[in-house]
Amino acid sequence: MVASLALVLAAGVASPALASARSVGQHTVAGGGDKCDDHSRYGSSHVTVYGGHDKDHCKGATGATGPKGATGATGATGATGATGENGENGATGATGATGENGENGATGATGATGATGATGTPGPCSDIDAQQNNGAYELRAALTGGIVYAGVHDLRGSSPRPFLWTDLSNNADYPDGGNDPQGFPIGTPCAVSINGLTPGTGNSEPIKIDALTTTGQVWETTCSVNLSSNPADLTCDDPWVEVNYQPAVGAVNGGRDITL
Repeated sequence: MVASLALVLAAGVASPALASARSVGQHTVAGGGDKCDDHSRYGSSHVTVYGGHDKDHCKGATGATGPKGATGATGATGATGATGENGENGATGATGATGENGENGATGATGATGATGATGTPGPCSDIDAQQNNGAYELRAALTGGIVYAGVHDLRGSSPRPFLWTDLSNNADYPDGGNDPQGFPIGTPCAVSINGLTPGTGNSEPIKIDALTTTGQVWETTCSVNLSSNPADLTCDDPWVEVNYQPAVGAVNGGRDITL
């Protein structure tokens, strides 16, 4: 304002009214004054020369901050936002420790019975037969280990006598495998029988020993009991022969003719 007034005065355009105002009692700050000077210094007729408003430039100190107000009530929960996109799969975790073995399961049902296996090779045959004549002696025919034996037991006298045995596998044509004259397999002895004739008045008594082979053939040899010996013994030196007829399926008072 002072600068503007100086310019006006310098230009010589200040009006008499303005000059009169200055002399009557209106005080204008000419320079360096305190903007916060008390207005009472200028009286009640203090007028601002430039500008249309009377503005007090004195500002008091800022007061102390008041206490914090109470926290307001929690607002209502907003609507759930849209689900975000799935994130990328994380890295595979480390393999866990091996768990303990579980309990044994229940026993399963029994399976179906398997087919019958092939018939095995027959084992060695064993057999025995016996006969006794008039209390003078008794006879035995025994088969074991593939060998036919003939035995005699003398019963005469008061002293016990032992059984006497003769191996008949040493006789000629013993049925021990191969084929007969007609090409039928002979087999090996598997059963035996003995048949002693009624004792006569001679010095020896004939007996017959028969063997049934594993192929169903019947073979026979003859021995004699020597009653003149003490104890009685056997003489068995006749060959084995294939009896005729041979057993045949469906035969009636007949059989397989070995001479054909």
